[in-house]
Amino acid sequence: MSRLGICAVRSGRERKSQEEIERAGFGTRLLSFRVVTGDRQSERALFPGLVFTYLDAGYGVLDEIEGVRVLRNQGQPLRVFGPDEDRLAAIELGCLMGEFNRVQARNTAGRYTSTPIAASKPKQKKRRCRSLTARAERRRKRRAKRRGLRNHTDPTNHLAA
Repeated sequence: MSRLGICAVRSGRERKSQEEIERAGFGTRLLSFRVVTGDRQSERALFPGLVFTYLDAGYGVLDEIEGVRVLRNQGQPLRVFGPDEDRLAAIELGCLMGEFNRVQARNTAGRYTSTPIAASKPKQKKRRCRSLTARAERRRKRRAKRRGLRNHTDPTNHLAA
């Protein structure tokens, strides 16, 4: 019976390492979430640098894959057992349901802040009403008046008179 083990991989290369592990004949679990930044979307690993792998006999082959290392404790591979495996399954379900998805936006300091997608409210359409058009009309009249004042200034020097 195969147990879920933990493999350390290069951070940011979890997908590629997952494909290589699966090519070697081992099943994998890679927990990921979606990040939306402006109009771009990217997928990120929930546990950067870790891929959960179903370890069978002959798991030593995994150490030969470039960038993949089976984590060990006293020579035995680290494995996920019982309640931890249930928690991991609950987290995986959360990833599939989008509970960890985030929206990133720049704050006033120019740094990115991250908020859950579920917490962000959809943008509502602005309703145009007569007060907005009347306000725009008043603004247009004020600008025209200022332009008129600028164009009709008296070139004579009042201090000399």
